[in-house]
Formats: sequence, structure tokens, C-alpha cells
Amino acid sequence: MPRIILLLLFSISAGVLSAQKMPVIDALKKGWVKVTIKGKGGHVGDVIEMIVSNISGKDLDLVLEAGHRLDSKDSTVQDILVNREEKFVLGSGKTKTVAVSGMCCQARKHSPAKESIFLVGQKADSLLVKMAKFIDEKKLHKSQAAQSGVWVVSDGNPMESIYDYSDTVATRLVTEYICKLLNKPMPNYRIRYAADSLSAFSNQPTHIEGKLTYYVPNTSVVTIAIYDKNGKVVKWFMKEQPVNPGEYNLGYEFNVSTLPHGKYYLRVRVDGALKKEVELQF
Repeated sequence: MPRIILLLLFSISAGVLSAQKMPVIDALKKGWVKVTIKGKGGHVGDVIEMIVSNISGKDLDLVLEAGHRLDSKDSTVQDILVNREEKFVLGSGKTKTVAVSGMCCQARKHSPAKESIFLVGQKADSLLVKMAKFIDEKKLHKSQAAQSGVWVVSDGNPMESIYDYSDTVATRLVTEYICKLLNKPMPNYRIRYAADSLSAFSNQPTHIEGKLTYYVPNTSVVTIAIYDKNGKVVKWFMKEQPVNPGEYNLGYEFNVSTLPHGKYYLRVRVDGALKKEVELQF
């Protein structure tokens, strides 16, 4: 092979190698950097400040990947899933402060406070990595729907908990993605939860919202209600109401804040016969 081609191939290969970025965790393991990580308060968006000092004696090309998990030093505080890739060059002897976007990934623990301390941690499990990269790709770094989705993957929260009433587009995108990721059917209702000053996720349902489609073939008497497991009505929508033939859509909202957790049933009865049932669980 001619010398000029060998030199060209070597140059291309060297260029590819030099373009490769080193994960911050690898640089830390090599003893090339010192890292301090603190919370800025909150659990969605730019919630982390990472200070990186280069002590390697050479310039470093670094990356903090979406899908990396930052471990809380306080066992009562949630870990943070990095949801935006951060690339940066750090000169020898230099220090850089990096704003890190992330979301909580331990729903039953407290929300990080300002100055909460985190360790560099490691890459999250494969499903959370996929979720983080999806959030980064769709630019949903500050989305409450995406945060709810992370908790579905990390903690097994119900699919119906994916909800942001102020952003229906993000709610749909996140729900469709996670249903595909976990091989789950699309939910036919949503659960809203109470706010909590200490925890990012309260696990206290306040409302159920959804749409119900039903068909009445003939002029009939229709009853629509929500029942508990014992068959007791906890909410009436229609009670023995005459209805003309046709297809109907009922948009419903139901306050569940005073009800115990468990299974409930939204039932449509036409002339006394059960025609449709939707199981509700919260």
C-alpha cells in the first residue's frame, strides 16, 4: 500500500480516536479529575451543579451522558437521572462548573434540596438509559409528564400517573413511548396527585380524569356510575336517564381524595344490562 495512503489512514484513525470523549466517571476512576456535585433544589430541569477540576496534566475531552445516575449521599433523598448529555473540554489545571439537567428516579424518597450532595454514581439500568435518551431527544428536560414517566420506569408507578394537564402533547408523547418500552396498553384514564412540600411524588391521588365512549342501539334508559369493589356507588354520572340511539362520549373528572386506594369500576348500564366496564385503580 502506498506510503501516502498509509499516512492518510493513520491520520483519519488518529482523528477518530482524538474525537472520542471520555465519560466523567472514567476520568474520575483514573484519578484525572476531582468532582463535586450539589443539588440546586427541585427535581426537574437544571437541578444539579457539577464542579469538575482537571488534575491530569493534560487537556480532557469529557462527556456526562444522558442515562447516567447521580447517587444521593443522603439515603432519604432521591437519586438523579441525567437527562441531557453534557460535552465539554477541560484544560489542564482548569475547573469548570457544569449545569446538569436531570429528574428524580426514586419516587418514594424526598425531593433534593439546595446543597444536597451527590456522588458520581454510574450508568442507570438499560430501561432508564433509554428513557433518559428519549427525554434528551425530544427536549423534554423540564417536562412534568417526563418526570412522571421516569417514575413509571424506575418505581413501577401506574401508567395512568403520566400526566401534565398543562402539556397534553408531552403527556401523549411520553405515554406512547413508555407503553412501547414496557409493552403496556395505552391507559384510558389519568390520575392526578396532590402536591407535597417534601416529596417530589406524594402518592396521594386527588382526581381521576378520562373519556368514556359508549353506544346505545335503541332508545333506552342509561345509567353510568363508579362503583367500589363491593358494588356500592361512589359517583353517579347518569342515573336511569332516557337516551336516544347513537354513540356517546363522556368526558369525566372524579375527585378521589377521600377514597381509599384500591380498585373501582366505571360501568355503563343500558336498560339495566351491563354494556361497558372500565377498571380504575389508584
